[in-house]
Amino acid sequence: MKREEEPWAKSFLARVNGKLERCSQVWASVRLEIEVFQSQSGVIVL
Repeated sequence: MKREEEPWAKSFLARVNGKLERCSQVWASVRLEIEVFQSQSGVIVL
């Protein structure tokens, strides 16, 4: 049996993939909000 086929490895990879997917959705929405803000104001002051 390969390591990738072990039950714990499958569940671990599924959890990691789920977290990465959620993070990418959050970052995509943050990038979209920043792009809209930049297009409206032209300047960002931090």
